[in-house]
Amino acid sequence: MHEELADRRVSSVTGVFSEREAAGLVGKSILIGLIYMAADGTTDRREQLYGVITAVDPLATVTVRLDHSGEMFTVPADPLAYQPAPPGDYQFYDTGRLVAAPDLLT
Repeated sequence: MHEELADRRVSSVTGVFSEREAAGLVGKSILIGLIYMAADGTTDRREQLYGVITAVDPLATVTVRLDHSGEMFTVPADPLAYQPAPPGDYQFYDTGRLVAAPDLLT
C-alpha cells in the first residue's frame, strides 16, 4: 500500500506513470469519457467507451481492448487523468448501456 502511494505521488509530480504503476493498470477495466470540441470551443460530441487495459507505455499511451468490438483504442498516459471508479454501475448517457463496477475512470 505504501509503495502505491509513493508511486502515485511520483507520477503526480512527474506526469509519468512509474513502471510499477503502469504494470498495475494492465488488466483493469476502465470507463473512458471523451469530449470532442469544435474549432469555436463548443462541444461537438461526447462519447463513452469501456474496456480492459492491455498495455501501458508510461511515456505515451494506455491501450484498451474495447469490450463491444474487441478493437484496440489508445488514450494518453497522463497519470492525473485516471482515477479509481467509485463503487457501482455506470450508465452510458447516450445508449443507456450499463457497465458494472469498472476499476477506473478517465
